[in-house]
Amino acid sequence: MEPSTSESNESSRVTNDFQTLNAEYQALRKIFLLVLASMLLLAGALDIYLFAQLRVVRKDLDSLNNAVAEYEQKEAPIVNGFVSNLVVFSKSHPDFNPIVQKYNLTLPPPKTVPQPPGVR
Repeated sequence: MEPSTSESNESSRVTNDFQTLNAEYQALRKIFLLVLASMLLLAGALDIYLFAQLRVVRKDLDSLNNAVAEYEQKEAPIVNGFVSNLVVFSKSHPDFNPIVQKYNLTLPPPKTVPQPPGVR
């Protein structure tokens, strides 16, 4: 018994639909893999950029820490001495008090040596 033409048409239509669906699936798979590879490359490039920025920031941080240490050793005692002299001057010259109050100038706290833990 031979298949009729309607069965043959339906069979070829199903085969044709399956081939179209398979072709679309393969195209979507290629696009997905392309996007995945692009995102991987972009993430790698971003990591390299951020690593370079981290190195620059660490170098800047070291130089800023050196500047702060230099300020604390050389300039902070001079500034604290000047503020102390202004406060003492304002005690003997009351007309200078508004300036001292405006900038909230007080005597700097005396330097204390921190004690090791457990010592009282």
